[in-house]
Amino acid sequence: MARVATFVGAAVLWVVSGSLPATEAAGPVGAEAANPLFALMPELRQAAAPTWVKAGLRLTFYSAAASVPGNPYDYTRDNKGDWADKNGRRWNRSDSPGPGGHGFTQVNVVALDATTAVLDIRSYGFVNLTQGPILHSIACHIGVPGAGADYWVNPAALQGLAERRTVDVVVMRMPYTVEGRTYQAIRLQANQPTGHVAAVYDLKTGVLLHSNSAVTTAATTLPKDPQQGHTLQGSRTALVQTTFKSVRQLHVPWAAAAPPPWLATLARADYQGSATVVIPGSPVIPLPATMSARTTQRGPNWIRCTLTAALTAPAGMPSAPNALDRVSGPAQFGGMFLPTGAMAALRAGQTLDTDPHTRVTVTVAHVGPGPGGRNVVQVSEVGQGQRLDYFYDAASGMLVGYRDQNDHIRLVQQFQLVGTQ
Repeated sequence: MARVATFVGAAVLWVVSGSLPATEAAGPVGAEAANPLFALMPELRQAAAPTWVKAGLRLTFYSAAASVPGNPYDYTRDNKGDWADKNGRRWNRSDSPGPGGHGFTQVNVVALDATTAVLDIRSYGFVNLTQGPILHSIACHIGVPGAGADYWVNPAALQGLAERRTVDVVVMRMPYTVEGRTYQAIRLQANQPTGHVAAVYDLKTGVLLHSNSAVTTAATTLPKDPQQGHTLQGSRTALVQTTFKSVRQLHVPWAAAAPPPWLATLARADYQGSATVVIPGSPVIPLPATMSARTTQRGPNWIRCTLTAALTAPAGMPSAPNALDRVSGPAQFGGMFLPTGAMAALRAGQTLDTDPHTRVTVTVAHVGPGPGGRNVVQVSEVGQGQRLDYFYDAASGMLVGYRDQNDHIRLVQQFQLVGTQ
């Protein structure tokens, strides 16, 4: 699942998808300005990435989040309600839920140079105790290489921090054990009246070892409960924790290849398709859907797009477009392009990667005629109960089709390219 970044406060698939609560990853624009790490270590703005950070790197973290209600009930104004406040106003009472979830956050370095780190951040959530997690959301971060959002920090900057303990900030060196290994670490903690956020980094490598936060929203005075005889508060506390699991280098066959020429000029790509809920024994009724990818930022070999996806609602019902951010770079599975120079070497049936945590296997599922009659390379990501298919035009390398089959929610979404600008 995605997490609230410890210091840098979204969640998207290529199309509209569900996500777990209380979890967002760092935003791709202005993240450096909003990152308090730079207040502690201004030199991070010019610092290099740690030597172990390369394009194609994948960091995996275990993440868990919960939203804890301060009041067991919610109240809704209703003149015929069973509850009354001291002013005689009537209310209905209902249980106040406390949702939570857990899974993995995977941070993929899809492009990296001396000035920019481009991160694709994927969130996998467990849906039960027996099956592997499924992809719930995809987010992104574009920032300086000295601090990959808050997933790593240049170790020289960390080593230069002096210890201190004030009401607002704690900087403390300490041993910290993760997965049976003890690191010489440093803890950074920010305290506010509403809660705290904290992160622990390995002093040698700069990798994030653990982060946690507990932040309470402003309380709201609710009507008096006659049974309990006191005023209930409508506050909520968001609890989030993230712990380092592993780091590994992906072997992406096209990572070193030059991007296709059109990447430098693409302004927009438009897709049409459908979303279908498949229920055994019930008629299948696809709902028409659209998706557009508008380029908002680009680098030498990567682009950032704002994706706007919407269902065409039945007559009389509103359509609610969802605007989301994605990045695409060369050292990536599931991006918006494949370098054409590397596509000829791909073979149907070729296994590209199997992740030990999510159990997702990436394969070249098909090379040849595809949807619409054009020749394509189909790259598929298959996990337990979910399959994502990406169709790339063999001539241009552009993503021309996408399909998401999620057996857990019985939803199939598919799109085809209809035009570019």
